[in-house]
Amino acid sequence: MKNNAKISLLALSLALGTSMAYASDDIPVVPASVMKKDVPAPVTSGQNTSEVVGHVNENPMLTMKPGVNQIIPIAIGHPNRVVTPFSNPEIVSTSLTGANENGQCGEVCIKENVVYVATDKQYPVTMFITEKGSEAQALSLTMVPRRIPPREVFLNSMGGRGNPGGAFC
Repeated sequence: MKNNAKISLLALSLALGTSMAYASDDIPVVPASVMKKDVPAPVTSGQNTSEVVGHVNENPMLTMKPGVNQIIPIAIGHPNRVVTPFSNPEIVSTSLTGANENGQCGEVCIKENVVYVATDKQYPVTMFITEKGSEAQALSLTMVPRRIPPREVFLNSMGGRGNPGGAFC
């Protein structure tokens, strides 16, 4: 009986040893230093997975540069006021709705040189702002909805092109 127990124990250890060898072949050993280099922090249970990567500009006065997208926070569920340097701004966006056929404002509403943005979306929304009838200059904004009071943001184009009267250069 002792020999049977020894043989069973030997067979079990060989079986486990073989399966461990196969497991180590499938998953290579990686040094811990590699796992910490340029790796973003893990998402925690209370963290929003749609957080924006980049610098969110809290400044109410923005100097817009051609080809550079500015990321700004906006109030979720409230109108936010974006004062543009264009006398007759036009909006291009795939993430925001415009006015309907009855002239009622959607998530975007334009009055003179001001663009009002009000959204309930929980993720960043984007828009390009141009002078109506001209594609010569476009201002690019990414807006991150947050639970904050409504905002007013003044946009100044670099060089003041299209600025009505230079009111906020």
